[in-house]
Amino acid sequence: MIVKDKHITMKTTKIFTILTLLMGLVFSSCTTLKVTKDPNQPDSSVLAISARSKGVGMDGFGIIIRVENVETHQQYDSKTLSGFSKDAIIPNLPAGTYNVVRVEVPVGGVEFKNWSQAIKEFFGTIVIEPNKKYYLGSYCGEFSGSLSDRAFELVFDSHEISNDLISVVSKAGWNDGDWVLINPDRKQIRIN
Repeated sequence: MIVKDKHITMKTTKIFTILTLLMGLVFSSCTTLKVTKDPNQPDSSVLAISARSKGVGMDGFGIIIRVENVETHQQYDSKTLSGFSKDAIIPNLPAGTYNVVRVEVPVGGVEFKNWSQAIKEFFGTIVIEPNKKYYLGSYCGEFSGSLSDRAFELVFDSHEISNDLISVVSKAGWNDGDWVLINPDRKQIRIN
């Protein structure tokens, strides 16, 4: 009888441990990025982008971009608003001329990345002026091609800005003026 109770206790402990880990994952992925305008950079701007993706049995939300200042070569990475958010931002970006030099799109457990010259050309040169809000658009990641030549492409969808993104950016201190919408060079680019 004692052995049986010990077995039940071990099974209950395992279930409790698994549930605790799952709850931790859920809460950590739902944590919202805290964005504030740096008081030491009152003329800084914010750059945002959105993406969602679908694969064979896999979905993905979010996109990570890296921009590089053409003059200083300083690089800045975007951060998603939360674990399941399609929106990503680079806050406190100093005025200057930038290129997007890297794109990462997560789909399920896989990340598709591109840091080629084609990425720079796709987004073009971005001139950031002081104290403004810039939006690179909303994109959809999709698979295309045959099974033997499968490609993952980032396709421009729209300039519709989510209410979550508008709210976060406004609360952070960038609430003056309209969003500056930036158009890509063409409608789609291959990521892998």
